[in-house]
Amino acid sequence: MVHDATAATERLTAETAAAVTALERDRPDWLVWTVSPYMGSPEWCARRGDDRKNVLNADSAEHLAEALEDEASR
Repeated sequence: MVHDATAATERLTAETAAAVTALERDRPDWLVWTVSPYMGSPEWCARRGDDRKNVLNADSAEHLAEALEDEASR
């Protein structure tokens, strides 16, 4: 049973890393990261490299991508 949990965690970690990489590749001016809570889904975060104060937060990579698109259109 522990093996199954470990494999699931490694798969999620790889998927998360791939999504972060894709978001940063598509938006090179932005830094993207996740914050993993003790339980539940990770919080997706991004900020422009030249702005340390304003951070976007979302509940998924897809929602963060939408928020980044909204910021780009401003």
